[in-house]
Amino acid sequence: MQKTNCRRISIFLFLFLAFQSFVSIVHGSTIQKIDTISQWIEYTENNCKLKDYVLVLNMHTAGEGASLVLNSMDLPGESMRGKIYSIEGKYAYLHQTMIKPPLGHIDAFVAIITEPVLESSDVGIFFLESAGTLDMCGHNTLAAATGLFEIGRTSGSAIKFDTAASGGGKEGVVEAKAVKNSKQQVEEVTIENVKSFPLNISGTIKDKVFGKIDYELSYGGNVFAIINIDAAEKPIEIIPSNIEKFLKAGDRIRTAINKELAAKGKISHKNFKGEKKLVELVEFYSSKVKNRDETADLHLKNVVIFGQEGNPQADRSPCGTGTSAKMALLNKHKQLSPGQTFIYESIIGTKFKGQFTSVTSEDSDEIIPYITAAAYITGTSQYIRSDLNNEYSIAALRSWKSIIDDHYGIKDHIKTVDYHIGEKGTRINYDYKNLMGKIQLTEDDIRYLGKIMTFEPRGYDDLVGAIIVPRDKTDAPNELKVHLVRGNTILSNNDWKQNHINAVAIAAVDLELVKPDSENNIKLKTANANIILRVAINEQGKVTKVIAPNGKNLGVAYLSAFSQLTIDRRDPLTYGFSLKDQ
Repeated sequence: MQKTNCRRISIFLFLFLAFQSFVSIVHGSTIQKIDTISQWIEYTENNCKLKDYVLVLNMHTAGEGASLVLNSMDLPGESMRGKIYSIEGKYAYLHQTMIKPPLGHIDAFVAIITEPVLESSDVGIFFLESAGTLDMCGHNTLAAATGLFEIGRTSGSAIKFDTAASGGGKEGVVEAKAVKNSKQQVEEVTIENVKSFPLNISGTIKDKVFGKIDYELSYGGNVFAIINIDAAEKPIEIIPSNIEKFLKAGDRIRTAINKELAAKGKISHKNFKGEKKLVELVEFYSSKVKNRDETADLHLKNVVIFGQEGNPQADRSPCGTGTSAKMALLNKHKQLSPGQTFIYESIIGTKFKGQFTSVTSEDSDEIIPYITAAAYITGTSQYIRSDLNNEYSIAALRSWKSIIDDHYGIKDHIKTVDYHIGEKGTRINYDYKNLMGKIQLTEDDIRYLGKIMTFEPRGYDDLVGAIIVPRDKTDAPNELKVHLVRGNTILSNNDWKQNHINAVAIAAVDLELVKPDSENNIKLKTANANIILRVAINEQGKVTKVIAPNGKNLGVAYLSAFSQLTIDRRDPLTYGFSLKDQ
């Protein structure tokens, strides 16, 4: 009998230990943390069930934002130009989703990756910006190359991009080469840009702010009007406090020059393969620089203006195609020679290194430019397509949040969602513990998080963010502490707008951060007030109304994006900056 009991106990113990081992294995696989961007992107592609989402790798080069769309796209077209034209069809939603509010903004820039036309190239690439598309973009090519290297989409340390620049074909190929550190992180990338050359068109124009100015046209992948602001009748410094003057003047000058060019039949050149062009960007430069790079043969500063007529944007970087176009002029005027180093500095003080080689012949001013800079990953996002505004399911939303919570383990990150009413968006930080290492926040902590989540390079001017503090045992299930921020400014209750209240309330319910009470009330607890709201929820679990204490219907905010924002401590701009506050 005793032996039988011992045998039973042994069998029971064996089964119990086997069960515990099984549970540990299953549980361990469930909570396995993914700690690299490449693995996270692959995991997202295999597990995210949000309807037709756009998978984005967010980056910047020298301060200029550069998003990379990672969705596979079968763009028709027998040339890269044809592929660009096709974006207006099946994939027209990309421009609206990525560039326009509420997720996009005037300074947004996006790279689209396609199959190449040329077999000798690795991928095709073109770019979206506020005015439409661009054939070539230096800063975004540098970022795209860095991103593709970092996530393992290309082997080795070199990649060839097929572009529509220079009329496409072999003349449009741009090669990028990476320098990696011992951890196989990309430290910098050099692109061999398309052939660049002066257009031998110059003129003088009268501007209402700068007075009489001289311009010269040059090509570096796009057509530039290049202006020495030091030589203007009324010169000003290239500094952030003057950005509005440069924006308005650049827009005026481009319009005036193009009016003259259009009357003469636009710009023709043998390298344009029959295409006729107008000025796309205006580049102001100056020799007045602080902290001159003594290793450079020449160090200048610039600001480049481009985008929609009447609503222009400014490049935060020194502009890769602009650097190429400028070097073509420097070569023409014998101010820089092949192999010499050119440092071009942006309005925020970031720098590109330029060199050129291969002047094609003695009677030609054409050059092959090389641009070197560092680009950094700032996070990943899953965007809801703008044409599918409210077609995501709450089940898929909550499932994806749960997956992110369980599996996203990249060091130094915060988790956010964007919600919007119409074009008004609010970014909501619902998990900051990984980065901050604590739950309770000081005012300095709140400002620190506000800069990271709403300032450039991850955000934009006037983006408002909400930081949700995890509930503790003193909070009722329907209560939530919230801090509202714009950059490093903590907003008061008077700054809360209807769309911010609505977005926070609906996000809190959607993400199950609060549980409405028996009367469907939730309470948002701010620094100096409580906001009680009533929510109406349909059978699918979606909030259909948010009612203010005065009975006013605040409308409904919708999910725009999930984002996982990362800090790269090698990056001097990783903690956020504002051009207006420089």
